[in-house]
Amino acid sequence: MKKFLKFLIVFIILLVVIEGASYVTYSIKWRDAIKTQWDNGNKVILKYSRPMPFSPDASAYTWHNRIFEKKNSRKKPIAVVGCSFAEGSCLEDNQILGYKLSDLSDRTVYQRGVTATGLSYVYYQIANKLIPTAPKDPEYIVYVFIFDHFFRLYQYQLGFWSTELNLRYEYKNGEIKEVKDFLPFMNMFYSTKLVQEYISDKKGEKESQNYTLFKV
Repeated sequence: MKKFLKFLIVFIILLVVIEGASYVTYSIKWRDAIKTQWDNGNKVILKYSRPMPFSPDASAYTWHNRIFEKKNSRKKPIAVVGCSFAEGSCLEDNQILGYKLSDLSDRTVYQRGVTATGLSYVYYQIANKLIPTAPKDPEYIVYVFIFDHFFRLYQYQLGFWSTELNLRYEYKNGEIKEVKDFLPFMNMFYSTKLVQEYISDKKGEKESQNYTLFKV
């Protein structure tokens, strides 16, 4: 019994040391981004929080849902989807892509970009009919792509600052299916985050070469 307790104490100490070192490593890795990152109006602080499931629905992201309307236009609308580049993060309405596209095309534009997302969320939006159809169906959907979207197909959390689990899919047996996290509470630990980021980076590099989900 004493041997077991001794082993248990040593094991716990080792885990604490690994986690402490991981926290410091993670802080250094993202230090430049942490200085400039805001989460819902609050300065980002690395902390331990219970991971929450990603909630990719219209009500969860109402402030991202902007419409640039051309009331007198007879043309069908355009929908813009993607990440912060499509959303116009930190920009005024008259500075973002949706606004400028509306002016250039003389069409109503539905702006539906969401920061830190990518192809997975775009797929979810289309599959679950989150793209507006009123007052008119969009004639075109413009997907604003950046290279990071390859890595976001595999990342375990929405962003390094976020406590939300990322929406992920995999293509198996001719079907696209959502990936469910095994032991999702582990995402709160920084040792786990470092391992997960390494895995997603490697998978993202591979995906950037074969474009599997993009071909689907």
